[in-house]
Amino acid sequence: MLSFRRYIEESVTDPFSREKTGRKKIDDMLKNPKKYGVEAEVKIMTIKALQNAMAKGQKITVQKAYDKRMKMGGRKKVDNLKKLIQSGTKIDMPILDYAPGGFVQDGFHRALAAQELGIKKIPVAVIKRKR
Repeated sequence: MLSFRRYIEESVTDPFSREKTGRKKIDDMLKNPKKYGVEAEVKIMTIKALQNAMAKGQKITVQKAYDKRMKMGGRKKVDNLKKLIQSGTKIDMPILDYAPGGFVQDGFHRALAAQELGIKKIPVAVIKRKR
């Protein structure tokens, strides 16, 4: 039997896949980190922590990251993601990929949709490349 805390944690992250990011190579890295020489894990993160990590990686504030996405038609994308989540569709988890000399992130709209629906924590694929 699950503890109450674990039950709540699993239920709030339920709309997100814990196995898929929507990027084949990242998904493979999660399954076979040694093959790629990376550290890879799925972390349960608060929306705020994820947004801060994404903005920090881009060297901008969370507000600027939000504004940038809304200018690119992000409101419609967030609303569509919210409808998918509300319909019970599993959506791909966001990505934080720390590479030497660069940073890749994907999933800001998904995090925003989750936040607007009151979801507090979501799974995130975290990749740390050694080379």
